[in-house]
Amino acid sequence: MTVLRPIEAPFVASGPSGVAVRDRLKNLTPADEQVLRLVGAAPARWPRAI
Repeated sequence: MTVLRPIEAPFVASGPSGVAVRDRLKNLTPADEQVLRLVGAAPARWPRAI
């Protein structure tokens, strides 16, 4: 007979933190900033996948 592992209690993972990302992006050129702004705005235009 197969022994199954016990089910653990459910948990919710916290969402990503923008602060951690901003802290790592230093010394950007103006071109870098423009690309990041365009990429960051793109998901707002995508339809939601439900």
